[in-house]
Amino acid sequence: MPAYQQRWSTVTLLVITIIIASTTPLLTTAACSSYSSIFSFGDSVADTGNLYFSSHQPSHHCFFPPYGQTYFHHPSNRCSNGRLVIDFIAEWLGIPMLKPYLGIKNGEMEDLSVNEGVNFAVIGATALEGSFFEEKGILNVPTNYSLKVQLNWFKDLLPTLCNSSKSCHEVFGNSLFLVGEIGGNDFNYPLYLQKSIAEIKTYVPHVINAITSTINELIDLGATNLMVPGNFPLGCFAVYLTQYETTDKNQYDSAGCLMWLNEFTEFYNQKLQHELDRLRGIHPHANIIYADYYNAALPLYHHPKKFGFTGLKSCCGKGGPYNYNASEPCGNPGVIACDDPSKYISWDGIHLTEAAYRLIADGIIKGPFSVPQFSTLCSMNSPNCLLPPYGETHFHHPTGRCSDGRLIIDFIAEFFGLPYVKPYLGFKDREVEEHGVNFAVAGASALNRSFFEEKGFTVEVTANYSLMVQLDWFKELLPSLCNSSSSCKEVLGSSLFIVGEIGGNDYGFPLFDKNAIGDLITYVPPVISVITSAVKDLEILLKYVVEVEVLTITMIRHYVETQK
Repeated sequence: MPAYQQRWSTVTLLVITIIIASTTPLLTTAACSSYSSIFSFGDSVADTGNLYFSSHQPSHHCFFPPYGQTYFHHPSNRCSNGRLVIDFIAEWLGIPMLKPYLGIKNGEMEDLSVNEGVNFAVIGATALEGSFFEEKGILNVPTNYSLKVQLNWFKDLLPTLCNSSKSCHEVFGNSLFLVGEIGGNDFNYPLYLQKSIAEIKTYVPHVINAITSTINELIDLGATNLMVPGNFPLGCFAVYLTQYETTDKNQYDSAGCLMWLNEFTEFYNQKLQHELDRLRGIHPHANIIYADYYNAALPLYHHPKKFGFTGLKSCCGKGGPYNYNASEPCGNPGVIACDDPSKYISWDGIHLTEAAYRLIADGIIKGPFSVPQFSTLCSMNSPNCLLPPYGETHFHHPTGRCSDGRLIIDFIAEFFGLPYVKPYLGFKDREVEEHGVNFAVAGASALNRSFFEEKGFTVEVTANYSLMVQLDWFKELLPSLCNSSSSCKEVLGSSLFIVGEIGGNDYGFPLFDKNAIGDLITYVPPVISVITSAVKDLEILLKYVVEVEVLTITMIRHYVETQK
């Protein structure tokens, strides 16, 4: 064996590679097979039966006809005439409709299948604890199934889902966590009491803190894919158009929605998005998606005829300009539904019709009403690279590599007599560290995703895994690689660091958006700058290493010659 080949008997590889992501898939049934399960938290927008199974004598109006008439042809314990957004998401992922946790716990439903997921959402639920509202004198909160309670249910279920940290991370890594919509009722209950909007705004930080706390705990438990919806345009809801009806036309927009109430919703949604941005920085390995229910729903109200709708009236109600009467809600005897719910946005004045939910789900799943786009996340979690015939030549099965067999990094490892380098996000044992670690992510960019979003480009979810994120992963790993200057010198001094290829996607994103080649040239300096910065960071980390080896053309030529 040549001396330089012996010299590299132990190599730690910092490998930053780049593979252009596949195109976004169309919305079809089971169009995405990335996830094996969904875990849902929320309120009546997502509840599929928890409130029903919480009582021996269910009495909520959502449990009676004509609820469920369109799709299920009977009440399905959902507050709509048919399916909800969560049902359409499950359908698109090829997952059965979610079973309610309390139905499983009470033994009233089939045994839990880990591959399907569980729904913890409850009609009337709030993000905050009931005690918060009691202290504020808000005594019309009918349930105490807060977000914290739902999270505790999930924790109680953990032993059924997985039995170790490793197995939990494996299960939840293939799961989608839908955290919301939750928080709407925290504002609805005081709005029903006509509390001032100034007071209700003071609740916003508390609601967002509750959501943030839940997200952090879920990520700590192994969740990596989370969708967090914002709130709907409440100013277009029949319940509020009826309660806050006024002759002052200046309070209404062109569609007839209450502007001040929609402005409040926008205020809340913006605060929520800012917090999600902060969380993405704390958890770069997690995909945190903002589902923009507000802007997905607003066009339905502003351009109803375009979508086949009639306007702001409820389908199921009794009396008033918006066919809504709080004292005689849908589901009560004598309250009938319209002949064709598909022509209505509002079902009962508070909840939407299946037709509206379908369009909202479509906008969330395909984009552009999710940030980052959910369809892109799905395509990156289940790219063609993970399916046959990828990997057929050498491995005889898909390996996560975007080729029929080995990559350049694999041949380099072979040349030095080392095992194939395992991915950082998948390694579990010391052996992996001793033979190197691969930090590369398909679809990653040199620059942070914010660079592209500011320029209005559509970017892949894996742009979250920028070069600096990967470098931070290496820094986090350092203490487990060596614990002193001498040991680091020994380990890192006999290691090869491969920084790249990286930067290709930084040009790929604009090219996908058909950006002019002249504009691309302006991106070259910042791409090179961030690569240079990463190299300098590595030099600082390696300052105690006397000699840094370089993989030379001579070594590559020797390897090629030995293969002849």
